Order: sequence, then structure tokens, then C-alpha cells
Amino acid sequence: MKLKLIILLGVLLIFSFACKKENTRFSYQDGIEGARSYVTAQQMMVQLLNTYFKSLTDSTLIAGNPVKIDGADVLYFEDPERILIRYPWWGNDDGYGHWRMNTYEAFPRTEFSDPDVVVDIIFNDFLFDKDTLPVHNLVVKSRGKIDGVNDHFEVSAGLVERRYSDSTGMLSFSFNQLYIRHKDPNTVYTSPDDYFSITGELNGTSKDLLVFHSTIEADSALLDSFSCNWLKSGVAGVSTERFKYPAFVYFPDQDTCLNQCLIGINDNPFPYPID
Repeated sequence: MKLKLIILLGVLLIFSFACKKENTRFSYQDGIEGARSYVTAQQMMVQLLNTYFKSLTDSTLIAGNPVKIDGADVLYFEDPERILIRYPWWGNDDGYGHWRMNTYEAFPRTEFSDPDVVVDIIFNDFLFDKDTLPVHNLVVKSRGKIDGVNDHFEVSAGLVERRYSDSTGMLSFSFNQLYIRHKDPNTVYTSPDDYFSITGELNGTSKDLLVFHSTIEADSALLDSFSCNWLKSGVAGVSTERFKYPAFVYFPDQDTCLNQCLIGINDNPFPYPID
């Protein structure tokens, strides 16, 4: 009888400890989801804007001829002045591993040659990986060579909505960021050695309705290089509402080109692909 009692007490202690351990487990899923939503939004917009920025210094387009950039037919028009980035309605691979359909256009409020030009970028029934992509108030403001060397662009959007074609929800976000273009010193035209450093804020709501806020500080700017399909080098801080820990997204070293980022939360590392 005494032995049975000891065994029973041992079982109860083990059960109690197991329950206590289970109850103190912490889920990082919401923090990860907020950070991954930020990465998806940031990478997508960088790729779409790269096509526009490449066109500004493309030698063929500057000469007045149509050109292929990122799988699109890119054309320049004078009346009204604009740049048209055109994909067929059935779509085309953009060279980044994504599928784009239909068009978007860049309209200068003055002239593209104006050093302080403000450009509105309009999306026309555009689809990204067959997901509907309404984009509202996407504006690129040229700030000139503030540092005396590199071209600065203030890039912002009031609202971007990625409505998933599989009906799993919608990723929505807005952003206000500074893009600094570091030009290949050997040519005035588009070069694979051109790259941008990116800082600023991007805030949104994931398809699981998690509200997130991201910030990239000047001393940890993201690197967007024309020679690599994925962001690298920088660190973005991401906070998710109703989740108590901040997340930090670490992009790969600038000397690499990897489809990989590391999400760090409370000293816990979570590696994920960027796309």
C-alpha cells in the first residue's frame, strides 16, 4: 500500500510539472508572421520599383527606343510624358522569380529631366504572382544629390493591397522610405553594379490581420543591388501589435546573394526564405 502511494505521488508530481511546463510555453508565431509580412511587402515593392529605376538610366530607352527590362516591354512617350512598363495580360516572368501581368506607368508632374521631379506611378489592373495588386498614391520624389554624390529619392505609398488569388486573405501596407542610388562610376547608364540603400518605415496588416510596424535606421540600411534578386546587408526592426517582443530581420551579408533572412525574437533565431 505504501509503495502504491509513493508511485501515485510520483505520477502526480510528474503530471503537475508537465502541466506547468506546458502552461509556460510561449508562441512566437505572431511575431514571426508580422516580420515575414514585412519582408514580403518590402521585397515585392523593391522589385517593382527596380524596374522603374532601371528605365531612368537605360541607354536604349533614353535614345527613344523600346526596351525589355525585367520581362516587361518598357516604352517612353512624350505627350503626355510618361514611362510605360507593360506585361502581356497573360503575364510574364520578371526575372526575380515572380509573375507579373498588365501594366504600370510613371507620370512626372513636371519633366523627368527636372532635378526635383515628382513622379506618380499608376498601376493598371496589375497582378503579381496572379494576386490582384491595387496600389494607391505611389510617389517618387527626387531629392537630388543631398550628400553631393548620390541621387536621393523619397518613395511613399498611401496604400498597397495584395489580394491573394487563393482567397487566403490580403496583405495591406503603406510606406515612406528613402532610396539612395549608388551609381556605377564607370557608366551613366544602368549597370549591374548600381545599388540602392533603403531606410524608413513600412507599416501594414498581414493576411492574418496582424498589425505590424517596421523601421530601418540609417546605420542599418538595406542594400538593394541590381546584381542580386534579394535584399541584403541591413536590419529591419518590426513590432507586431498584441505581441510583446520586437522582432529584428537580418538580411544576408552584402558580399553574398542568398534567398534567406533571419528573424530574431527574444534571442531566438528563425531562418526563413525572403520570397
